[in-house]
Amino acid sequence: MRRTGFIHAAACFCLTAAISLGSAFSSTDLTGKNKIYAEESDSSYFKLSLNEPADVDYSEDGSCIDMYINNPGGESNGGKDKWDVQISRGVFPVIKGHTYAVTYNISSSKAGYYYSKIGNLDAKTVGAANSGEIWHNQSGITTITSYVEGLLKNNAKVDYSAGWSLQEISAGDTICAKSFFTSSEDLPEAEWVFFLGGDGQYTPTGCFTAGTSLEFTNMQIKDLTDDNVIVQYGVDEDQELLSLGNLDSNGKIDMTDLTILCQYVIGDCQLNRLQKLLADVNYDGKLDVADVAQLKLQLFGNE
Repeated sequence: MRRTGFIHAAACFCLTAAISLGSAFSSTDLTGKNKIYAEESDSSYFKLSLNEPADVDYSEDGSCIDMYINNPGGESNGGKDKWDVQISRGVFPVIKGHTYAVTYNISSSKAGYYYSKIGNLDAKTVGAANSGEIWHNQSGITTITSYVEGLLKNNAKVDYSAGWSLQEISAGDTICAKSFFTSSEDLPEAEWVFFLGGDGQYTPTGCFTAGTSLEFTNMQIKDLTDDNVIVQYGVDEDQELLSLGNLDSNGKIDMTDLTILCQYVIGDCQLNRLQKLLADVNYDGKLDVADVAQLKLQLFGNE
């Protein structure tokens, strides 16, 4: 992993430091932890946040986030927990009943763990969103590919409760993750966060140790219901984006998708978990002739 163009960031005086390249700094208290956050003037970048004594070298250029962990924080180092090192992106709304796709690639030079979540800024429970988390660690319908270990999950159903566990990554590995979930609650002000820090009450193992290099690319959150990209960072412009109704995952909705849906409704073919999620084009929780009619209307209008 490259280590050029880094900014050195270290938490001090019990504050949290945050960096967004090309942005000025301002002070605000979003969660009662007295944080310094970069201004939201450039929302295309993720923000780095540190709690004392965490210390990292950090670089991002709009296509890739590079990090080198000098000190991960955590109780063993006089810090708190896994959130002593984190990157985040916000603020955006999450809408109840809407289906979302979350994708990202993470590479690590050393074996470790990480925790990713989408939740509200104040981390307060909202209905079924415990601690404000509407999604975490690949909950929903998930595919995970490891360059070291191959296909780990293939359109597997990951329960919300199972998402509290850390995601493991091997030394020298790159994990490509894609998850689909339907939001159970409205979150007017949500953020996407990766916890990467040390050990603590909630993270006995810690996430990453000192001397670990991390790289993030291909980061995206898409609202499939509205066909709207909410967060996008380091994504190839030629990448195929999934949408409701795109059952063959070729990046476009056409007669092939309508044929597949018709065949499923009359019982002539089977759909996998991902296809069933994408086939519910009227998002009523059922797959029937109403979805066929909606997809036909989407393709041909009122002809």
